[in-house]
Amino acid sequence: MAEGLLFDTVGKILEVLASQIFHEIGLAYGVQDDISNLRDTVDTIQAVLLDAEDKHSRKDHAVTIWLRRLKDAVYAAEDLLDDFSTEFLRRKLMSGSRVTKEVLLFFSKYNQFAYALEMGRKIKAIRERLESIKNDRQFHLLQQPYERRVENTRRETHSFVHKEDIIGRDGDKNEIIDRLLDSSESEIESVAVIPIVGIGGLGKTAVAQLVYNDEDVKTHFNLRMWVCVSDVFGVTTIVEKMIRSATNRESEKLDLDQLQERLRGEIDGKRYLLVLDDVWNENRDKWLELEALLMNGVSGSKIVVTTRSERVARITSKLPFHALRGLPEDMQLNESYCNKIVSSFKCLRTLNLSNSEIETVPSLIGKLKHLRYFNLSHNADIKSLPDSVSRLLNLQTLDLSCCDDLVELPRDIGKMVSLRHLAIESCLSLTDMPNGLGQLTNLRTLPLFMVGRKTQLSQLNGLNKLRGSLRIENLGEKQNSRLANLEAKEGLQSLVLQWDANKTVIYIDDALLEGLKPHQNLKELTIIRFGGIRLSSWLSSVTNLTMIDISICIKCQYIPELDQLPSLKRLRLFKLSALEYISSSSPPSTTIFPSLEELRIFACPELKGWWRTDGSTTQTAEPPFSHPLQQTMMRTTNTAEPPFSKLKSLTIESIDDLETWPEEMMPNFPSIQNISIELCPKLISLPQRLNKATTLKTVGIYDCPNMAILPEGLQLQSLEIIQCPQLSERCGNNMAVDWPKIAHIPNIRIDNDLIQLGDAIN
Repeated sequence: MAEGLLFDTVGKILEVLASQIFHEIGLAYGVQDDISNLRDTVDTIQAVLLDAEDKHSRKDHAVTIWLRRLKDAVYAAEDLLDDFSTEFLRRKLMSGSRVTKEVLLFFSKYNQFAYALEMGRKIKAIRERLESIKNDRQFHLLQQPYERRVENTRRETHSFVHKEDIIGRDGDKNEIIDRLLDSSESEIESVAVIPIVGIGGLGKTAVAQLVYNDEDVKTHFNLRMWVCVSDVFGVTTIVEKMIRSATNRESEKLDLDQLQERLRGEIDGKRYLLVLDDVWNENRDKWLELEALLMNGVSGSKIVVTTRSERVARITSKLPFHALRGLPEDMQLNESYCNKIVSSFKCLRTLNLSNSEIETVPSLIGKLKHLRYFNLSHNADIKSLPDSVSRLLNLQTLDLSCCDDLVELPRDIGKMVSLRHLAIESCLSLTDMPNGLGQLTNLRTLPLFMVGRKTQLSQLNGLNKLRGSLRIENLGEKQNSRLANLEAKEGLQSLVLQWDANKTVIYIDDALLEGLKPHQNLKELTIIRFGGIRLSSWLSSVTNLTMIDISICIKCQYIPELDQLPSLKRLRLFKLSALEYISSSSPPSTTIFPSLEELRIFACPELKGWWRTDGSTTQTAEPPFSHPLQQTMMRTTNTAEPPFSKLKSLTIESIDDLETWPEEMMPNFPSIQNISIELCPKLISLPQRLNKATTLKTVGIYDCPNMAILPEGLQLQSLEIIQCPQLSERCGNNMAVDWPKIAHIPNIRIDNDLIQLGDAIN
């Protein structure tokens, strides 16, 4: 328990006392000395906590009682400091509002003086309480400085739980216990693995704790072990933690071979229960390496794995996983139940009402002034939040994702100055952003920004801590897009710019896009329904881009040079109805697209080729994209590498005049793995050189009614033919004319019938 919750809480208190806000509080109310004295007391408590929690884990009863008393006082101190910081933030916000009698009263000298006296008195009282508990013990504790503690980027969980703190999970607990005590699953796996799967914050760890501490479970298993795995799935670390949990003592530094010997000594001949909490590893080889060390227990031994990922569940077990859902129907959270929560748990830090079918959030929610995390996601019937939500000045995460009917955010959201994460992806009914959003300069997560009647791009100006993904929708209104200041948002990895199709004006859209240049760190860029003629030149200067998707830009005629972007792996051009050439310049003498792995170009009916040859703007003598397609794909360069040397996936779609695929194209695709040909009505055949493509694994041919001939000797793993009647007739079964050409391919699907799977033929 060396990384227990109490130690973390004490650490947070020290951070708060040393923060800028408490520096300001000390100066404003003259309580600097009181704050300094409290910090010294908490610091001395933290120094002995590691040793105390270690003794607690060894069942030292006196230390356990002392820690329980200390915990209550520490939590009271945390609540008190929260009260002070909340009130201070509230008064700062009020000082910026219009002057009212209430504001004047708050900031009168008498009121300030009285509040300062009250604050000093309460800080002294909590310090004296902590000092008393610290000194009231009959046992010695070693002082261990903070630096000795190894930090973990994710939370460290433990096996202890107060049963009364877990609401509405009895059904899940009982179902898992039944499986633990049932011997039939051990007939499938000698040591059965039971995964518990659910989204973050749903209570996977809490359910595992309830199961782990159940009296029937304790009786049934000779040995129980709890290991928090988290981000890094290191077999050596996990085995060390297992031994520590099994023996209640630290193991000396051993290599993996010595550790597995020690572990076998602990589990051999025993029916054990192992909980692996918070597993993220999706590498099957790593799991098999650990699993091999866990098979020495007596039949009936069980492993419980908690994870957010169904893939992890499938990797770790052949058995069905236990899917943790929202609270059951008899615990659905109507307004009355929410009110009960608010009145009963006023110091609540975390509230998860995800997927609970709640329709109305009660105004009382604003009284949970200590709340840090509030999850309302996947509640499709919520239309709005009460204004009182804006009083949650300590709230750091507000998750509203997948609230389909949500039409607006709190209008005073700018007061929520602590907000770091505002999750509003898939809020399909949102049409606008509240005016105060731009004041939330600590915001890290904002997946969606809706430009609307009241919403200017300038609200994004100061939100420079944003990271991850940002989607800007409803672009089209004339405004200074440079004020969005996207170039300063170095944490953004993915950017989607989507125009409103009803607002597009060529010169306005060109100017809007020009001002939305992102930071160089951007990895993925998507542009949808842009109504201008020319995409901005900055696209070719964002050199870290790995993906570009340009879709439904029906007036666009010019795209900047993309073929020299060094990191670009995926390029998708869809429905650029006016585009004739992808590049306006002549072909370069160097390798193009040095990293490109996937190229998709479809629904571009006017496309004639990649480059404008010799500056020419038209090639009317040729059918669209037939000969120019050869130019694009076959053009040689002065380098040793062909132009598309890294391309792995190629889709050719909706090219009405394409009749043949030239043989000379294939040498330019030395890394090709997947080819998809769709909606090419005149295409008759594929190049015979496809049989030389040793890297090619999958070919799919869809809606090509004139396609009749396949090359011989295709070295494929999978072939799919859909809505190609001539091919279907020639290849559809083992009696068909061209069946010998494809009989060696392991997986064949024709018109949704699985003709061949491995060695099995229907």
